[in-house]
Amino acid sequence: MELASKDVCTGCGNCRLACKKKAVTFTRDALNNIYPVIDSSKCVECGLCQKACPAINQIEKITPKRCYSCYATNKAIRKSSASGGVAQAVYRWCLKNDIPFAGVYFDNKELTAKYKLGFSEEDIHQFVNSKYTFSFMGNISEDIADILKNGKPLVFIGLPCQVAAVKKYAEIKRVNTENLFTIDIICHGVPSDSYIKEHVKTICNGGAEIDRLSFRDERFMTSKFVFSVDYNGKNYHKYVESNDNFQIGYHNATIYRPNCYSCMYAGPNRCGDLTIGDFTGLGRAASVDGNLAEMKYQGVSCVLCNSEKGQKFLAQLGNEKYLSIDSRPIEEALKFENQLANPSTPSAYRNRFVELYPEKGFDKACDSVFRKEKLKRPIIHAAKMCVKKVLGRR
Repeated sequence: MELASKDVCTGCGNCRLACKKKAVTFTRDALNNIYPVIDSSKCVECGLCQKACPAINQIEKITPKRCYSCYATNKAIRKSSASGGVAQAVYRWCLKNDIPFAGVYFDNKELTAKYKLGFSEEDIHQFVNSKYTFSFMGNISEDIADILKNGKPLVFIGLPCQVAAVKKYAEIKRVNTENLFTIDIICHGVPSDSYIKEHVKTICNGGAEIDRLSFRDERFMTSKFVFSVDYNGKNYHKYVESNDNFQIGYHNATIYRPNCYSCMYAGPNRCGDLTIGDFTGLGRAASVDGNLAEMKYQGVSCVLCNSEKGQKFLAQLGNEKYLSIDSRPIEEALKFENQLANPSTPSAYRNRFVELYPEKGFDKACDSVFRKEKLKRPIIHAAKMCVKKVLGRR
């Protein structure tokens, strides 16, 4: 049996879940990305692993119908969330209506992002804010299928490849997905989970247990993409322009999984009932007025409605005052958000990183690869600040 190749495998784990003989396990390559392998002594060549794979057997994608700018009406939600706080507003609606939800939390002990089902305020607290690293799906597709079998509704928020995995697993298990509501997140790519582990250990000088990690720390405004780590009573925090290795590698597309650079989900046609993300194109095709103009620089989410189910759900969130919603020209999303057109392009540093990482590890490889970049960044940032000050005086 052949599984998905590296250029399309997302590491979702559906193949492992589907195998009744437990013949599929995961191993790591030289870049520390995980990939499935089949134990031929256990495999009976039933083909379930291939049928469960959303990369081999792709799900039907949906063309977005409408575009909206949205932000949570609750100021505290907006402050602690990425963009406009739509995901947290959805989780809170689920909690109020006793509907289970699935999201990603960061395990501070294992330094790993993982999926789990959510049922509580504490789960929401763990799920909020972006996690710019590979997240392990574990058994979440199976857990979701079990809930749906019992006729209960469930909301899943994840990357498009993860939405595809959940849908594909339900399909091969012949589970009715009428009660499954999916939201896919506009994604640039995900680095190996090993990179964040290695980087945090470097920050903490080898092994301190962290208290908190954030990729968009609300203490410094989530719109500024501040990466921070709290450990031993200390706080390490770096802005995008502050020469942090993980920040540079993530934001310039050097350290993603190979499949991210040829992602079959980075395009206008989507997997979820809704699509959410930063609204980089807001105001580019039509003027922004009223409260929305005031909120533009405080955090506003782009929301694409891809299905009637999505349209009805978004309207309900608006009617119940969880979200403030404004209709926008759809080209503001499709034209000005690159990931709704094409996958990320590998940076000029990618090949050198691939060459050095297996020998040097994450931070030493990045120190070498980004040496010139680190010299330029502070100068460019200072120049931009000077221009802003001059323009601000006029």
